[in-house]
Amino acid sequence: NAGWYLVVVKSAVVGRDIKYTIEFNAPKVYLMGKTIGGWDIKDENAFTVPADGSGFFISPKLIATDEVRMCVKLADVDWWKTEFIVLADGKISYRGTGGDQERYIVNKDKSVYLNFMTGKGKYE
Repeated sequence: NAGWYLVVVKSAVVGRDIKYTIEFNAPKVYLMGKTIGGWDIKDENAFTVPADGSGFFISPKLIATDEVRMCVKLADVDWWKTEFIVLADGKISYRGTGGDQERYIVNKDKSVYLNFMTGKGKYE
């Protein structure tokens, strides 16, 4: 079915074979940290999902002025290993295997807008 999905591919070498599984999960993106009041993944901190590819994932309003941190949740993976932010130029930057990213302080009562089709986002 058409729509947004979080696709997770896991692979392992077993003998001479590569075994893999593919999961199609709900596309849940979460705010984390002081801007949303804590470090737990909660449904109330989830972004709304756009109806089509041209729309934005939109966060709840920030409740405090601080560093914005976002992630997706994967089973058995610490949230910060799936972390990403929006840079000053509007690009979505994924943490990947690197260390902490440059941080951006955003004022409370703003929301985060993410467009994964264009790789861009904004704080408004």
